Amino acid sequence: MNSLPERTSRDSKQSTSYRPSSSSSVPSKSPLAVSILSLTGSCTTFLLAAEVYPISVRATAHGLSAAAGKLGALIPAILYNYIDAQTRFWVVCWFGFAGWIVTELFIPDTTGLDLREQDRYWAFVREGRAGEYHGIAVHPRHLSWWERVVLKRGQAYDPELDRKQRVKELRVVYEARMQEKELNKGEQVEDDDEGSEITKGLHTYFTSTSISRPGHQSRSTH
Repeated sequence: MNSLPERTSRDSKQSTSYRPSSSSSVPSKSPLAVSILSLTGSCTTFLLAAEVYPISVRATAHGLSAAAGKLGALIPAILYNYIDAQTRFWVVCWFGFAGWIVTELFIPDTTGLDLREQDRYWAFVREGRAGEYHGIAVHPRHLSWWERVVLKRGQAYDPELDRKQRVKELRVVYEARMQEKELNKGEQVEDDDEGSEITKGLHTYFTSTSISRPGHQSRSTH
């Protein structure tokens, strides 16, 4: 007769002693899980958005990416009210896996890539001359899987052609600046050399190799 109450009290003590240990592991795991999820989502929708878009639409596209990230955070907050705890973890698991797949397939790697060079590439794309660009922005290590395998943009990478093309572009910029100085010769014009692509070495090179400009020809004839 006394064994049944003793067994019942023993079982109740075991159950009460088990609950704190199981529940105490949840707070220790939750911050880690939340931190990992926050880092991955923020990198895709906030950090990368500041680098992968052209400068002409970067602010707008960055805002849309951030809004998409906030929308993705809002949907689970509503959905979790209608599903149990186990289903919530399955939702997080598969949506996180889908985000990883999309990132691996379509997001380029901009590590070490100058944003000005990337803007130069996008300038070719906007002008419909993407095939004429041969710079570092289409190097296979900076391209996504989709761009490498499907679009095959990495085949256009050619350092020598890009060097020649870059010299031509900088020469156009140099001669445009020289013409502007000639037109405003009587006025005091401040040179914005900070951040300029025309360094002193390039200035010396273009000065020694440039063809006489129309302004110089007109003065020589008179």
